Order: sequence, then structure tokens, then C-alpha cells
Amino acid sequence: MKKNGIREWCCLIFMILLFYFIFFPAELGAGQNSGKTILLTDSVQATKTAKAMIEDLDFRTLLICPYRKYKKYKKVLDGVVDHSACNYELYFEIDVYDLENVSFKLTPFYDDQSTALTKKQIRKAREKADRVAGQIRKDYPTQTERIRAAHDYICRHVIYDEGCEDGGYNPVQTAYGALINGKAVCQGYSNAFQMLMESLGIPASVVIGDDHAWNAVWVDGHISYIDVTWDDYYSVADVVDDTYFMRSKKFFRRSHVWRDG
Repeated sequence: MKKNGIREWCCLIFMILLFYFIFFPAELGAGQNSGKTILLTDSVQATKTAKAMIEDLDFRTLLICPYRKYKKYKKVLDGVVDHSACNYELYFEIDVYDLENVSFKLTPFYDDQSTALTKKQIRKAREKADRVAGQIRKDYPTQTERIRAAHDYICRHVIYDEGCEDGGYNPVQTAYGALINGKAVCQGYSNAFQMLMESLGIPASVVIGDDHAWNAVWVDGHISYIDVTWDDYYSVADVVDDTYFMRSKKFFRRSHVWRDG
């Protein structure tokens, strides 16, 4: 009887554990597959946390929020990725965490670029941006002059890589491709310009449109838009075009299509 009782208790414990693994896999897996879990409490905290995760390429941390609020935080997190100079083809993957919550995990679109190499590229790009920004800061006293200098630097030192093919990681989509390799497409141009703005301490962001990317900058309380890619395309010899430098949204809407949202 004693042995039968032990056997019954063991079976009961096994059934409980099996039930828990079946119905709560995400919660158990969270502790195994991530460095930590963070409960999202507001948009400011979510933005700050997402920026740090993107900068560090943190693919282990899980961000948790109630199911009823996941659309709100998805919009916030997607916006952080879009406007980051280090987005490197990243997105926040949504998954069920438990019966009442969902989780967000930073994930790369492609697996053909190692995290270690990407971190090294981000560091090298930031070091280059800091050096260029340091020289710009010495040569130009005002924000507008510094923004123009950064715009002109990219136009003079980067060429558009028309041979870029979709599919898999490609450095021309990144600030590294523009600042280190001197080759980029619109995403790389915009990321490089954003990185220079961050080094200069000027509020700015990357703007994602339909099949194109450009930048927004905040100067004297006003938002202006800059498309370094198109200005580079129309530049000749040592003359840098400024058709799309510090223009209004109304001006940009004539030729640029904003992505929904």
C-alpha cells in the first residue's frame, strides 16, 4: 500500500507538471531563453527600454504587457526600431506569454549576420560618426550649419549602391555601410545621417515611407525634413544639391509617400 501511495503521488506530480508545460510554455520558457523579463508600464519606459535593447542587440530580454494593451506598445516599439540609427533589419516579435499577457522579443529579420559582428559594426560606425561630428562641431557654430555639414559630408563620401539585392543582411542598409564602406541605399543614408545627428546632440529621427527612407530634424521648435539620398543623387562634381534639405512636410508630400501610421 505504501508503494502504491508513492506511485500515485508521483503520477499526480507528473500530471501536474505536464499540464503546466502544455498550458504555460511561454512563462516557463521565458526564464530559460531570456536574460530577464520587463513589465511595460508606460510609453516613455517602453521607448527607453527598446532603444537600449536595439543598441545592445539584446535578443534575450522579454517585454511583457497585458493583452489589451499590446497594440499600443507594438506601435511604440515599432516606432523605436524605425527611427533608430541601429535598426539593422530588426523587429519586435509578439508572442503569447500566458493567458492574460503577451511578450515582445527583439528579433533580426535575417540570421545570416552574427550578433558579435553586428555589434562591432555598430561600434565602428558610432566611432566614425563621433569623429565626424567632433570636426563639424569645431567648424560650425549653429545647429542649422551643423545639420548642413552632416548632410554635405554624407553626400560627398557615400555613393548609392544600385547593385543592392534584396534577401538577407546587406551592409548598404546600415549606417556602417554608409560611414565605413562608403556605399549605401536610402536606409543606410538615413541611418548614417541619424547617427551623425545623435553624435551632434540634435533631435532627429529616420522616417520610413513606402520603399524609401529619409530624416526629420527638430530645430527651434520646428520639424524639417531632409532626404540625403536624393540630394546625393542630384549632386554634381563638388556641388551638393539641397533640393530636399530642411523642407516642410507639405513640400515633401509632393514627392514622398509616408507609410501608414
